[in-house]
Amino acid sequence: MINTSNEQASTGNHATVAGGVLIFNGGNSTDINMEGNVALLTTENHPATFNNLDLTNSTTTGYIQVLQNTGRLLGNLATGTVSFQPLNVASGGLVASTGPTGPALDIPGSVTVTGNGFGVSSTLALGGANAQVIAGTLNFAGGGSNAIITSTQQVQVAGTLSSAGVLTATAPSYTVSGTVSSTGGHSDRQRQRNHG
Repeated sequence: MINTSNEQASTGNHATVAGGVLIFNGGNSTDINMEGNVALLTTENHPATFNNLDLTNSTTTGYIQVLQNTGRLLGNLATGTVSFQPLNVASGGLVASTGPTGPALDIPGSVTVTGNGFGVSSTLALGGANAQVIAGTLNFAGGGSNAIITSTQQVQVAGTLSSAGVLTATAPSYTVSGTVSSTGGHSDRQRQRNHG
C-alpha cells in the first residue's frame, strides 16, 4: 500500500475483517495502490439480500439504507443512488413489498438504481400484483452486461431503463413514456406494447 503522507510504498500490510465487509472507494483507478506483501482477509461475510426494490415503501428504503450505512450495499439512497449485484437479490427474485399486493420494483424519479454484474445466468425476476414502475433510472452497468428482466405484471417506464450491454425484457405488457436503451441491442418480449 502507499503511505499517502510521504508517497512511499510500505510492505507487510494486512486487513482482516470478521463478519463485515472491506470496501475500497476511490474516485479514480489510480487512487488505490497495493505494492508488496499485502494480505486481505474477510470471514463470515454473507451477501446482503433483499426481496423487493419498491423504493416508495418506507420499510424497504429503511432496510436498504441500513445495508448501505453498514457497507453491505453500495450507493446512498439518501442522495438517490442504489447499486446492487445478482447476489443481492433473494432467491426467487423480487416480490411485492406489501404482501401479495404492490410492485416488486418501484423506482421514484429522483433515484438511480445500478445493477452490476448481470449476465445470462442472472435474470432479474419481478413478481407482485401491481405494475413495476421505473420513474427514475434502472441501469445495468458494464460492457459485458446481459440484463434479463422478467415480470409477471406490466412494466411502466416513465424514466430510463438502460443497459451497457444487451437488454432483454419479458412482461405481459409495457407502457413506455421514457427511454429504453442498450448499447448491445435489446429485445422486448411481451403480448402488448404501449408507447405513451
